[in-house]
Amino acid sequence: MILEYLTNEAEQEQLVLMLEGSQDVGLGQRAHLDLKATSSKSGEPLTGTEVTVKMISTADEPRVLATGEVSDDGRLALEFDIPYQERGTSALIITGALVGSSGAILS
Repeated sequence: MILEYLTNEAEQEQLVLMLEGSQDVGLGQRAHLDLKATSSKSGEPLTGTEVTVKMISTADEPRVLATGEVSDDGRLALEFDIPYQERGTSALIITGALVGSSGAILS
C-alpha cells in the first residue's frame, strides 16, 4: 500500500519552488528574493503560482510579509521589510500554491 502511494505521488506533477541566487536576509532589514516556480516533471514554468512569505517567531504571532504571483516565465521578485525582534527565535517560511499542488522553502 505504501509503495502504491509513493508511486502515485511520483507520477503526479509537483510544484518546485526555488530561491535563485544567494540572498542574505536579516532582522530589521529590507529583503529581496528572486524565486522560480516550475513543474517537477517537465521543468516548465508554473504560471499562476501564488507565493507567500511568512515570518514565524517564538515571541510574536505569525505574520505575512509579502505575497505575489509568478509571471509567465515562472519567476517572481519580492521585496519586503523583515521586522526587528529583540527576543525570541524567528524563521521565514516561503510557500507556493497552485491548484492541485504546493511547495515550500524553509529558511
